[in-house]
Amino acid sequence: MSIDRIARRPTVVITPMVTAAAHIPRPDDPGEAVRYQRQRLAVGVVGIGLLVVGTPLLATTDAARSAARDLSVGPAPVGGALVAAALAVLASLILLPVDWAGGVAVERRFGMGGDGWWRSFLPGVAGWVAACAAGGFLVGAATLAGGAWWAVAAGLVTVAMPVAAVLTDAAARRSAVPATAAEQEALAASLRPLGVTAPVIAFTRGEERAVDGGWAGRTLLLSASCRPLVGSDVLACLVVRELGHRRRRDRARGIAAGTAWAAAAAPLTALVWSPAAGDTGVVVLTMAATATVWSWIGLLVLPTLGRRQVLAADRAWMEAGGSTETLRRTIRFLADRNLGNPTLPVWVERIFHPVPSVATRLAAIDAREAR
Repeated sequence: MSIDRIARRPTVVITPMVTAAAHIPRPDDPGEAVRYQRQRLAVGVVGIGLLVVGTPLLATTDAARSAARDLSVGPAPVGGALVAAALAVLASLILLPVDWAGGVAVERRFGMGGDGWWRSFLPGVAGWVAACAAGGFLVGAATLAGGAWWAVAAGLVTVAMPVAAVLTDAAARRSAVPATAAEQEALAASLRPLGVTAPVIAFTRGEERAVDGGWAGRTLLLSASCRPLVGSDVLACLVVRELGHRRRRDRARGIAAGTAWAAAAAPLTALVWSPAAGDTGVVVLTMAATATVWSWIGLLVLPTLGRRQVLAADRAWMEAGGSTETLRRTIRFLADRNLGNPTLPVWVERIFHPVPSVATRLAAIDAREAR
């Protein structure tokens, strides 16, 4: 769960290389946010398109199937891990120029960061390869069940994804910088008029202007850009909104929805490709193809959950007795810092955006006040 900001892992380039790193976003220029979000969306569409088209095509070739069989050496779980890791490495190499341009060009162009890209990209790729290898290990282990491999694989995914989320939270918490006693007290003072108890907060390392945050266990992680806001009504609003997310168990719901969606890839693979259970390499290859396409379909469906959660978090502030004017200022502040969409066509917002536009969120506040 992030503070009104979708994940920014770059995927492809659609802008020229940037030569000037010092661009100052203009809050008075709505077109700036529109251009930024459009370029981010196009980056994601092209990058995902390469995977959605390329992975199934690869799975249909005899050469790829033969290579998967050759790589699948040793016990089935080990063979599955090797094939999945190889696929992840191949995809990373193909998308390297895409990720570089998206992670540097677009972000720098709009003053949203991009410096030190390699420091985050390389560990990210390593983590992704490791995660794919772990998934391949599970699928390989599932093939030992014979014809019922898809049911066993779905069950293993259902268990593994929540565990992975817990481990990710723990790692994020360990790498964060705890708030000082003075910062905790300042936050507590800003929340006291609302009768809200301040959570334990910590700050992620970095100097980007964007505002991010989310829960790691019972610790609220905030981006370093939030640090100057400690004690302000804007940060109080952000924290109360995140408390609303936690009270509604939005993160757990998101993990559950994502897990159920991912687990469905196993039976779909058995239905569409009908791989022989003993052919571990081909099972993993076709599972990767199905999961890629299925994940893309999920991107068109699951954002609805995110939009509802954002609007519910806005309501949490008002239900706590917070000022609607503060909420409006906070929404505009986030739109400025994260270059959020001021407005969106209805169909674009419903299909592609887990975070509602500023206009949609302000209209929801107006509708609530009019009751």
